[in-house]
Amino acid sequence: MCSFEKEELELAKKLKKCCDGRGKETDISKSTPILQQLGVLYGKRCDKFSLVRAVGLLYAALVRQPENESIEKDIDQLCKNVLRRANAEQVTANLGAIALKFKKQLEPWRLQVKMFLKNHENIPEKIGEEALMALEKKKIKDVQAIQEMVTNTYVEIMNGISRKCMAVMGQAPCKFTLVGMGSVARGEVSPYSDFESIIVLEDGVQDRKDYKKTLEYFRWLAVIYQFILVGLQETILRFLAIPCLNNESVPGGDWFFDAHTPCGICPDGLAPHACKNPLGRQEPTETKSWITELIKPVSEMATYLDREEDLKNGYYLGDLLTRSRFVSGDRDVYEQFVREVKKKLVENENYHKLVTAQLVRNLEEFDSETCLDRLFAGRTCDIKRVVYRATTIFLSAVGRLQSIDENSCFGIIQELERRNLIDHYTAHNVAYAVESNYYDYNDNLITQRLIEIVGKRSTIDYFVTAVNLQGAVYRQEILQQIEVGFFKVFDLPSSKFIVLHFLKLHDDLIEEWKTYSRIYGPNNFPEEDDLEVRYFVAFTHHMLGKLDEAKDMFTYLNDYLENNDIKEAILLGNILVESGRFYMVTRYPHFAMDYLNKAKSKIEKLEPSVEKKNDFLANVCHFLGQCNCQVSNFEIALACFRETVDNVTHTSKLDNKRLQRENMTVSKLLCQLEIVRCLVNLERNMEGLSLAMETLNFRKARNVPHTLLANFYNAVGVSHLSLSNHAEALKYFEEEHKIRCEGVPDDVVDENLQLVQGYMAECSMALLRL
Repeated sequence: MCSFEKEELELAKKLKKCCDGRGKETDISKSTPILQQLGVLYGKRCDKFSLVRAVGLLYAALVRQPENESIEKDIDQLCKNVLRRANAEQVTANLGAIALKFKKQLEPWRLQVKMFLKNHENIPEKIGEEALMALEKKKIKDVQAIQEMVTNTYVEIMNGISRKCMAVMGQAPCKFTLVGMGSVARGEVSPYSDFESIIVLEDGVQDRKDYKKTLEYFRWLAVIYQFILVGLQETILRFLAIPCLNNESVPGGDWFFDAHTPCGICPDGLAPHACKNPLGRQEPTETKSWITELIKPVSEMATYLDREEDLKNGYYLGDLLTRSRFVSGDRDVYEQFVREVKKKLVENENYHKLVTAQLVRNLEEFDSETCLDRLFAGRTCDIKRVVYRATTIFLSAVGRLQSIDENSCFGIIQELERRNLIDHYTAHNVAYAVESNYYDYNDNLITQRLIEIVGKRSTIDYFVTAVNLQGAVYRQEILQQIEVGFFKVFDLPSSKFIVLHFLKLHDDLIEEWKTYSRIYGPNNFPEEDDLEVRYFVAFTHHMLGKLDEAKDMFTYLNDYLENNDIKEAILLGNILVESGRFYMVTRYPHFAMDYLNKAKSKIEKLEPSVEKKNDFLANVCHFLGQCNCQVSNFEIALACFRETVDNVTHTSKLDNKRLQRENMTVSKLLCQLEIVRCLVNLERNMEGLSLAMETLNFRKARNVPHTLLANFYNAVGVSHLSLSNHAEALKYFEEEHKIRCEGVPDDVVDENLQLVQGYMAECSMALLRL
């Protein structure tokens, strides 16, 4: 290990001591100097990624201590060093002052957008269809107008930064263009969006003798551009993928949570799944082993459109390149690039196959139902995944398949309708879903914020459309329709129940059930969709404590399963698992165990994805373990919990989605705590203590719930207590007590808090006797 890595790790260890169990700083007066030292350390490295990370760390320190002159001096020194290494023409330019000038432009612009949204009238929940259609059309038109204004202003800012960078660097060695991608290209950028971009050079430059020198010029131009973007002080540290803080490729490596830097306009991230910026992707990982630089001549940049290795690795750069926007530089080079892209698409015989395959992969990655499930479970969630990706990814892909030149989703929808490839009803619904995407959800209280900003009806309508779209893609309906030149999205009754369930609008779901029962009945829709409706109704009754209603519905579902074959494996698994959970809570343990054992046998015969099957089995085994604990069958419970851990571990190895892996970590830790308790009950105390200490090592894993962290300490404390290690036990009980006291009002009686206080008293008395 080199001296740099040793020093970096030492600083990271110091920073961890300044953070709580969720990686949030507890005292910025102590953490800020460490971030500053890390920034200075990274500034000594030679590679360009490290220099961008260095300025990010220093600005993160400055956000925490805005009046700290020492940090400002370090930023100034780093900028001067970079300009000197870049051979910039204006080597004394003040990049920090340039960034501050652009930062001052953001506030009035954002205020203008917020005033529009604040004054925008929400659509009432109860309104006639004709009036509803008129209001929705007006809202679509208004949002298109604000989108156009925001995008134009955003591009002007990026163009201004580009021109400043050019002035600092001096005359470019060849013609080039700075090209915007993603939401900028689609005209759907928000006042807080990151900037996905590439630098395209004029063709022929690659044949010059000084090509390497030319590339170096633009690489440094890209670094200076990122310095100014980071200087806006809205780049959270996770985006920079600093190895000692947020390394997703190492278990437990993504631990630091930057809660102080506001998240807003910044360069696209440096993590392996991001890197849509000119510097590209320079740090290969085990699963994504390639390097990508996005500073290339026209013809070479166009080769990314059909690289199958990128598709296999889940990288959708080719998708982004087909929708671009001129930002700065030479417009002729940009137009040449656009023509080359179109030519490439026409020539590629497998293009439709690549696009549809990528569409399915992207919708799996940004699946609305999965994201809603995360919200339902109380986990933090990437806002774009919840209210943005599903519809825009789908429409972008349809536009590419139909060779539509329009970049914006609204433009694609209008062109599809003009060509009679989509009916007016579908066009309107999808356009309204896109309109609902365009709001600033700059926090994680997404459900509440959505309803406050766009209204309950619009929130529900958006997600229903998104779920219907994705369901149609998964069932291959739309893909087949697109092949013949026309598609239509059909509403399934279950979609609304899915959305109401995950948004925790339980009373609304019950009201929807009353309407469904009164108007439609069970025979008007496909049986399995009717079963899915009833499944969510049963689940909701259970959650609301309406146990008699839940029992009637679960009985109906299970009677149906006994007498009919169900093709949909996931629906069947869901019914078996949630029925098992209900019986575990409401019936005698032996009845529940009998049901769960039968459910386990049925699930083992199902053929969903391996991950989903393991998930079902993990839940059933966990419930079986809990039932056996109720009747003191701790050996059997131990075997059940260990089988749960095996299933969860297997699933996490198969699933390469970071957010899903985080869910798996929490599930595994919950089960390991159950195992510790079983071991203590079986008087296998040393074994229990060893596992309890192992679980405690995961206390800084992202998204570990507050109460679970307290339980980690409790498990270690109880294990030490069972071994009469009173001093050690007291230490861990005190940590548990500290966590449980956070945010608990004085007038609230917390049984867990009382329990740990009892343990602490027991340990203290034992120590006094000694």
